[in-house]
This record gives sequence, structure tokens and C-alpha cells, in this order.
Amino acid sequence: MVGLMAAGFEERIQSLIDSITFAADTPSKLENLHQLKQELLGVEDDTTVSFSDFLRSLLKLLSDCFSPVRKCVTEVIGEIGLRHLEILPEITPALLTVVDDDTPAVARQAITSGTNIFCCTMEKIALQSGSDGKRLLALKFVAAIILIYTPDPNGGTELPSHLISDGKEAGFTISCVRRGHPLLKIGDLSIEASQSLRLLLDQLRLPIVKSLSTSMVVVLINCLSAIAVKRPSFYGRILPVLLGLDPSNSVIKGLHAYGVQNALKECISLLLEVCTP
Repeated sequence: MVGLMAAGFEERIQSLIDSITFAADTPSKLENLHQLKQELLGVEDDTTVSFSDFLRSLLKLLSDCFSPVRKCVTEVIGEIGLRHLEILPEITPALLTVVDDDTPAVARQAITSGTNIFCCTMEKIALQSGSDGKRLLALKFVAAIILIYTPDPNGGTELPSHLISDGKEAGFTISCVRRGHPLLKIGDLSIEASQSLRLLLDQLRLPIVKSLSTSMVVVLINCLSAIAVKRPSFYGRILPVLLGLDPSNSVIKGLHAYGVQNALKECISLLLEVCTP
């Protein structure tokens, strides 16, 4: 019975893709795309539906002659990727290709979709249980993204002519495109940074913090203090969480209160020294 339902679903999806492919006008294509999106996003995580059966046909729509259709298809593919990470090896190269689309709106959508998928994946790695090695790297990546996606109050507004200089990173941030950019939207990236910061802060709140190892808590404290120093606009959100962190409540799974307390003392002292007028 389940197999028949899955087969029926896949037939509907393929029928909608065919309708989009052979429709002669943009409104008809977009109407079918909207219906296709609703069908695909309604698929449960534990379904027996195989996306690989129609994914190739869906990706072909990225070359449609109408730019609004290409933009909508890119959005649909991005949202599917967020829910079904197993198809990322297929859709990621396609999104990278769309970044070179001649229509800026389509390229922007590809960047937005790709960014959301990438950040979501790294955040899941950072927050999931398992090897601390992977999680620590993911936490540092999320912290780096927050800095890149927010303006540097001490940085310039000129886009660097190169990303690498004398073997060191040039320190690109969104400040470099503050005057405007055809693809990057500062407002959207700032929202993404704010949401990522909330995820990091939540890790240091009860009850989540009780499940973390010493190294995880210390890295979180160091990352958040660095963000507060480099982005003073986040100071008011970060300092209360650090001040409210009681190491004695975090002694679990071998967590050593002394290590956390020492990291807290150093970081809070630094914040008060740097950020206090």
C-alpha cells in the first residue's frame, strides 16, 4: 500500500514537471511550479519516496528560457535541499552553475539558497551529538560566518582586489559591499547572522549546556566573546548569557568547572575592558 502511494506521488511530480517543461507561457509554468513546490515540501522525512527518480528532470528546469521560472525552480530546489540533505550531492553543483546566470535575480536566489543550505548543514553538525572534533570546527565556522555577514565598524568599505595578501586572508566582511552589490543583500545576510548567533547563545543556556563537554563550552565562550569584541552591536546579547553561565550547573559528562570558569573569567574581563566606554 505504501509503495503504491509513493508511486502515485512520483507520477504526480513527474506530470507537474512535464507540464512546466512544455507550457508555452510564464504564468502557466509558475502556477505548476507553485503546485510542485507544495507537493515536494509536503513530503515527510520518513517517506519512502525517492527524490532521485525525478530530481534530474527537476534540475533541467534550471535552464528554462524564462528567468522567473529559473528563479522559482532555484528557490524550490533550495527548500527541498534544506529538508532532505541526502540530495545535496546532486543539487549543490546545480546551484553553483546557476550563480553564473545572466539574470541577477536568479543568481541572487542561487546564492541565497546555497548559503541557507550550507549554514544549515554546518549548524546541524555543530549542534548534534557525536565527535567533538567535527562539532568544534563547525562552531568556529558558524562564528566566522557571523563576522563575515555583519559590518565591521573598524573596516573599510572598499572591496579587496584580492582575497589573499602575503599569505594571509584579507579579512573580507559585508562592509566591503556596503555601497551596494547586484547579488548580495546586506539585510538578508545580517538576518542570517543574527539567527546563527541565537543558535550559539542557546547552547550556553540550560538545559542544553549540561550536555556539552568542557571543550565545547570553552570554544563557545571564546567564539562569542570574539564576536562581541569585533561586533559591538551584539555585545548586549552576548554578555548577559556569559554572565549568567554558572559552571557549577554544567558539571556533567566529565565537564570540569575550573576550565569553564577560567575561560569565562578571561573573556568577561576582556569584554568589560574593550567594550566599556
